[in-house]
Amino acid sequence: MKLTQMEYFLAVAHHLNYTAAARALYLSQPALSKQISLLEDELGIQLFERSSRNVRLTPAGTQLQTDLTRLMEELELAKARAIQTAMEQKLHLRIGCFDGAVVDNFLPQFFHCLRNYAPNVCTTLSCGNFQKNREALERGQIDLLFTLSAEYVPCEGFQSQDMVSRRSALVYSESSELAQIPHPNKDDFCTYPYLTVEKGNAPRVYEYSMHSLAWMGIEPKKILELSNFSTLMAHLEMGHGYAILGENVTNAMRGMKKVLLPEALDIKVVAVWPQRQQLVNYIMTLCRDQFDAAQ
Repeated sequence: MKLTQMEYFLAVAHHLNYTAAARALYLSQPALSKQISLLEDELGIQLFERSSRNVRLTPAGTQLQTDLTRLMEELELAKARAIQTAMEQKLHLRIGCFDGAVVDNFLPQFFHCLRNYAPNVCTTLSCGNFQKNREALERGQIDLLFTLSAEYVPCEGFQSQDMVSRRSALVYSESSELAQIPHPNKDDFCTYPYLTVEKGNAPRVYEYSMHSLAWMGIEPKKILELSNFSTLMAHLEMGHGYAILGENVTNAMRGMKKVLLPEALDIKVVAVWPQRQQLVNYIMTLCRDQFDAAQ
């Protein structure tokens, strides 16, 4: 009996419905039925009574459910103990994040949680554009990635966790021509250049920003695509146009004005890591409650 077969059996025993169990396991219903049949053949006993209306455990199936549930709990405890022992050693966690994260306050909060729960973990932090970060994570060059929900696409083999939600805003410098208008409206914003990171480096964030502008009824006559976040910030500070940034990023900058976007356009910071990285999963679980409380 393989571990996956145990998980499949327990899912069917819990749901008493092959379709619901298959959905929970991200399997097709025929594939799950085949695995249960193979398990019954291996054991030489019937585990479920099937009818056109429902599925019921046999007495043997009920006993197996009880024993396997206890066994799986022991396996989880064994895994947790092994990870805890590993964390008592000096470990290295490689973290990647998007450029704008360095001026947001969620990173200091995360590292504070990390020091509390995993003081023996050493970290290195590298910042870059979304495309390079994603490639580094897929190649195993970083262990944990902080990205934006607009750029993140769920992928098999990776786990994710929402960290914080950020209000977005139209941001422009006090030295810009826009700042000379007491209360700029959408027509005013249409007149001035919109600043954004190159679409090739952040295609989904680019689409998010275009969608946000359209939501506000803004059609900029000129869109200036810049190579990276630092260049964008330099152009913004020099008054060359306006950009969409998180409110927390804006609050950390001097000499800027902002117009908040509707809450429907809020964006989240998302943590992503490989499912096989059980140590990272354990760290994120430990940090989650304290991090949530700090928001």
